[in-house]
Amino acid sequence: MTVMQDLQEFVDHYVSELAGPNAFSAWHSLIEAGASALPLVVEAFHASANPQVKLSLVKLASEYRSETAVPFLMLCLSDRRSDIWKAALDGLVILGGAAAMEALRAARTTASSDQRPWIDDAMQQIIDDF
Repeated sequence: MTVMQDLQEFVDHYVSELAGPNAFSAWHSLIEAGASALPLVVEAFHASANPQVKLSLVKLASEYRSETAVPFLMLCLSDRRSDIWKAALDGLVILGGAAAMEALRAARTTASSDQRPWIDDAMQQIIDDF
């Protein structure tokens, strides 16, 4: 078995536990897997039908503190569910930096009038953290 297969099994196992009584432990195990697990977390997000698991995976992506999460979080900004959208917005603020700012600028161009103030606030938070 390769390292990638081991990581796939690890992520699959703990993602399946995010909706159960061991969610807290699963969450921390997935964080400890590190940013190398991010592509598998993104795959799990797309494969999951469970709204709570999907939300946990969006939040998890920002916990890796890796710029590689920006495209995924940007994609989540187009989600119709407000909890996913807001978690992605929070994640971009957590990550900060130029890539997150650019993602927010791009999202703002297609955002609804209700979403724009949220995006403006997120952009200001990133600026304030510089």
